[in-house]
Amino acid sequence: MKEKKNICEEINFTAFFRLHAQSLRNYLIYKFGNEELAEDITQEAFVKLWQNCKDVPLEKAKSYLYTVANNASLNIISHQKVVLEYSKKKY
Repeated sequence: MKEKKNICEEINFTAFFRLHAQSLRNYLIYKFGNEELAEDITQEAFVKLWQNCKDVPLEKAKSYLYTVANNASLNIISHQKVVLEYSKKKY
């Protein structure tokens, strides 16, 4: 029986990062139009993946990564809308 690759192993995580970081960043730039935000969210998504690696099988890691990144982006946009609404009411 072949042993499954584990994303928690540093060599697998590093290879996964090299394979997917650029495409995730590009996806976020395309979707939200902000390069700096895309970079931050990409890093944040990979940190979350590393923190939760025991719960994420390697074959679901890409889906997990994009879900985390998308949710983080939507949370930031939602927060920006709240800040904007607040600033409108202030004046």
